[in-house]
Amino acid sequence: MIIHNIMNNNSFENLCKLLKNNNIEDASNLIDYMNEWDVMYDKYILELVDKYSNIYSNNSHLYYRHSLFTYNSYEVVLIYWCPYSHSRVHFHPLKGCIMKVLKGYLDIDLYDSSDYSTIQHISSKIIQDGQVEYIKGKHGIHRISNDNNCDYAISLHIYVHNK
Repeated sequence: MIIHNIMNNNSFENLCKLLKNNNIEDASNLIDYMNEWDVMYDKYILELVDKYSNIYSNNSHLYYRHSLFTYNSYEVVLIYWCPYSHSRVHFHPLKGCIMKVLKGYLDIDLYDSSDYSTIQHISSKIIQDGQVEYIKGKHGIHRISNDNNCDYAISLHIYVHNK
């Protein structure tokens, strides 16, 4: 474990430094960082996962957002997904959102609104522990849900808002 920590410098603390010290124009620029970040060695994130797992373990059909860090146009949010919870259908700013599943799995339903008068479901996919997803603008209209009936899921989202 010590060797892994030396080799993998990606952590929540370093993420905050990265966002403060660099002009990241789009959330897609964080894909490599998020893929390499092994959150199972990040003490701060593990403590939050444990804390929220104890607080929300008996709730259902709801999800809870916790803003962990905000700086300029960046926001880092931890989301706890109770069984059968889901977001509304939505899209993100043109600079996008990147998310990583920390525990469990989440379903992502993608929609098309090319005619701007209706939205149509076009595809679904499942992302699970450790996987990263990038969604951007109106071409990324989506809904996230935890369709697991007996376990929660947790995800970390980084939003890059338009300035």
